[in-house]
Amino acid sequence: MSRYLPDFAGVFCLVTFLVSLVAKRDGLFSDGDPFWHIKVGSVMLEQQSLIDSDIFSHTAFGTPWTAHEWLSEIIMAGIHNVAGLEGILCFFLLIAALSFWLLFKITEKYANQWVTLGCVALALTFSQGHLAARPHMFTWLFMLITLAILTSGGKWLYWLPVVMVVWANLHGGFILGLVLQMIFILGSVLENHFSLKTPWHETLRLQKLPAVVLLLCILAVGLNPFGYELLAFPFQVSKGVFSVMINEWKAPNLQDMWYFRLYLVALVLLISLAKSSVTWTERLLIVFFLNAALTHMRHVSLMLIALTPFIARMVYNQLDRWRYRSIENQEKNQLHLSTKTGPIVTVVIALGLFISSSIDHRSLMFLTPGEIIKVETEQLNQLVDYLEKDLPDGKMFNEYSLGGYLLYALTPPPKVFIDGRADMYGEQILSDYDKIQSSSPEREKLLDQYEIDWAVFEKDSDLVRDLIGTGSWQTTFSNKYYAVVTRTATISNLLLSEEPHPNDKND
Repeated sequence: MSRYLPDFAGVFCLVTFLVSLVAKRDGLFSDGDPFWHIKVGSVMLEQQSLIDSDIFSHTAFGTPWTAHEWLSEIIMAGIHNVAGLEGILCFFLLIAALSFWLLFKITEKYANQWVTLGCVALALTFSQGHLAARPHMFTWLFMLITLAILTSGGKWLYWLPVVMVVWANLHGGFILGLVLQMIFILGSVLENHFSLKTPWHETLRLQKLPAVVLLLCILAVGLNPFGYELLAFPFQVSKGVFSVMINEWKAPNLQDMWYFRLYLVALVLLISLAKSSVTWTERLLIVFFLNAALTHMRHVSLMLIALTPFIARMVYNQLDRWRYRSIENQEKNQLHLSTKTGPIVTVVIALGLFISSSIDHRSLMFLTPGEIIKVETEQLNQLVDYLEKDLPDGKMFNEYSLGGYLLYALTPPPKVFIDGRADMYGEQILSDYDKIQSSSPEREKLLDQYEIDWAVFEKDSDLVRDLIGTGSWQTTFSNKYYAVVTRTATISNLLLSEEPHPNDKND
């Protein structure tokens, strides 16, 4: 009977999914990106073709756009069409649970179950800030699939080109798959030659298969609608104004992210204790992910996840010998448990929730987000209801994260000023947006340049206060969070157009 019970990794997977259903109900929709992804996917499903230029904004309308996450967006739209936001929630929490199940299985190769449990739980806890209903979650899963294959080696390597084909069509993070392979090849070369004193010719011969597989993977990533153009994409959105204005592309603030600061201190201590036992592959992984995480905040979770197996190994090796033997003996006497039951049960539960939501969305009302883009859902519904009934004429200026939600919630949506597709808008529009929403002396000039007639922004923002203060703008809607302000000239013109002509009184 025990062979049907889930092992540690399976229990961790199941518990992670069930707890996250309650604890992360709101967190997965903390920004506007999930909503424009759903909208883009819906349009592609309706048109039966990819979107290759902007059709959603008045600032960049017609601009060529690389829908590099097209497959993720179609998956998200398909799930949403059947099961709503509750289905999206279940799907991405399932992706997260399976990712950490796989991380648990990888880490078990390097440490006992208790050390593994502690290190994986720590990585899960510290990664919560990046757990969202967005395509980057596929990179969590596919990075770990790649890591599992690389740590297994042998004939498993032949699966890597298949993994890369799928990954390259889901998310731009596929480039990590290539980097990880390069690190493992270079680390193995350095380890064999400098640590094991293997002759150069033999060292290079051992890397023949990994090198061939890497070449096949490079060829495989070109099997997408945009070809090898995608190889340059991750570098285009991580520089200039993007890294200044967009939070996830900023460098982490180590005073605010105290947990990451302590993590780095602990990592330095572990490395100093491990000394020569740290392999060349581990050194290269630490250097690469440390640099990535200190450069852009969005890479912190990737570092926490990717380094977990090797940190667990270092922790495990530092345990006292008596404690090590005690735990090892306990593990020998454990029941034979199933390695598959946990993830299978998790998938079955997620599938059951998905089917229930597809039959009747009200059956999963307990999963309906209470907050969206950090605003009470009720307040957003009030704004949407107003815009559905009394959408102002002319061109709109909107808050950055709200743009994606308006595209999703309004039918038909107004042309936005900006949304989360920062790569498509480019540095100039993003910079102009920042000048308008801040107290820049260029604000009025830019509002005229973009022919803005109305704006929807945070009620207590400098922008709304300053516009009302000029006397040229008037509030037409407000609630706890948002205000809609319209040029008074626009309002006057609208009222005049609605007044009956004097001659009509005789009719």
